[in-house]
Amino acid sequence: MSGTWAGESGARTPAKRSLVTWMSLALAVVGVLLLIQAFSARGRAGRPAVFADLTLAQARADAAAGRRVLLVDYWAAWCGPCRMMDERTWNDPGVAAWVAQHAVAVQIDVDRNGDLARAASVSAIPLVVVEIDGNVVERIVGFVEPGSMLARLRQATGR
Repeated sequence: MSGTWAGESGARTPAKRSLVTWMSLALAVVGVLLLIQAFSARGRAGRPAVFADLTLAQARADAAAGRRVLLVDYWAAWCGPCRMMDERTWNDPGVAAWVAQHAVAVQIDVDRNGDLARAASVSAIPLVVVEIDGNVVERIVGFVEPGSMLARLRQATGR
């Protein structure tokens, strides 16, 4: 009887194997759901301060009313370069100051807003679309360091 409880044979019965299999499967599903939630749980608190909490239509209207540049950052929660842009580029003091002075900026999650992504012909992310008076003047694809972003924004807008 070493290693078994009294009355147990120690062998796994088909019922025990089935229970263990279902419990393992349930734990795996819970783990995947927690990972998905962690990658997509990005609310207002997780958004860089340069981005307004506006719809694309509202941001376009605000930019037009204030004669400002419109910056649209197309991103996804699972996108590593998008997260790097949030951490390094959009939180850079120089970039943040330029945006505050010259632009209205919004982020569009391509997974939640596929219609907007298709309308903008988004084929790679991160993608920053720069508009002046409703006209696209620049499309910046991929991760861009803060200094390069500032240079490209200044060149595209003349501001």
